[in-house]
Amino acid sequence: MRASIGVPAATTPSGGVIAAQRRFAGHSPILII
Repeated sequence: MRASIGVPAATTPSGGVIAAQRRFAGHSPILII
């Protein structure tokens, strides 16, 4: 997923995951805590 958003997990471990969840699973606010 981080490859699609273009955010390296090494730089932003939490930010990359959150960004991915916001884009792909934005309909599930539970994932973006």
